Amino acid sequence: MFDPPHLGHLELAREAYSRIKPGKVIWVPAKFPPHRKVENLESGKRVEMLRWWFRDKPMFEVSDMEMKPGHSGYSVETVKKFAKMYPDEDSYFLVGSDEAVKFKSWKHWDRILRMTHLIVGRRGGDDRIPRELEKKALLLDNSIYSISSSEIRQMLKNDISVYGMLDESILQYIKDNRLYA
Repeated sequence: MFDPPHLGHLELAREAYSRIKPGKVIWVPAKFPPHRKVENLESGKRVEMLRWWFRDKPMFEVSDMEMKPGHSGYSVETVKKFAKMYPDEDSYFLVGSDEAVKFKSWKHWDRILRMTHLIVGRRGGDDRIPRELEKKALLLDNSIYSISSSEIRQMLKNDISVYGMLDESILQYIKDNRLYA
């Protein structure tokens, strides 16, 4: 969801980028996660924040595909649309291990695995993933940032320092736009 995007997200993307060497990494913030109920920052603000963060990082692009009217919010739909947009490209789908352990509960998870290469980045804690994913996923040996967006939101709300969790430019964007207060 990237609510807000933090250094753990960036580390996973950089590690995947260095391993795979794709033409680009496309970040797709979710309009809403269909599989869980959370309070989140309005989706347009998250897209804007990511675009601002990556303005000088050409290997990263931000898509608002899941924000478009009529999008179901399910990853399988997003993966299908990217396959049509980039028919001659290999497609990769990066998730943290915290999402990978729940991946089989996602709508049409098996179709996602058929349409794309799954990459799983370690998030710390219980990194065991379902056996069906182990055989098909590339497991990254990345540095672990034991932080979460929900933890950061709570800290910002309570005016607690998030030093070392957010890129300075993201923190400045949050302050300038009075987000998560």
